[in-house]
Amino acid sequence: TAPVATTPPATAPVATTPPVTTPPSTAPPTAASGKVHVGTELSLTGLDGSKVAVALNLVIDPATGTDGPPTDSNGSLTNSSYIATVITILDVGSKPIRDDANDDAALIGADGRDYTPDFDAVSQCTNFNSGEYSIGPGEKATGCVVFALPAGVAPAKFQWTPAGFSNDYGEWLIP
Repeated sequence: TAPVATTPPATAPVATTPPVTTPPSTAPPTAASGKVHVGTELSLTGLDGSKVAVALNLVIDPATGTDGPPTDSNGSLTNSSYIATVITILDVGSKPIRDDANDDAALIGADGRDYTPDFDAVSQCTNFNSGEYSIGPGEKATGCVVFALPAGVAPAKFQWTPAGFSNDYGEWLIP
């Protein structure tokens, strides 16, 4: 029989180029874990590296203003209603966090418009310390952020962005 020719197994060349690093994202913010419902906790990271677990516990619709229904700067009724969102913020990182819940929250109405917090108080819950909270690692704060929506507009989504701006945010569907 004729001899069989064999070739030694080929060896893969050794890579000599350095690993590629990806620069920080400049993409628009994205929801932490998709869209979730009231009662769900989401883990979020601020641009400064702070880490929080945020839960939207309850939506009070309508909420009762301690000074009556919503009014404009002249004291005239605005034909709006208060919506209160009760949230819990847990510091799951390694450094203290001092922030303002009114800067971190937004409500999206069924009309697709974004609504910023209203600074009036409601009787069903407390707006932290006028929105401000300070928590250390392992500590949590619970309070509410109040919004005023025009008559006929239902709340559709609640958004939370750590430190008011980040590439990471949470979004809860209402109801």
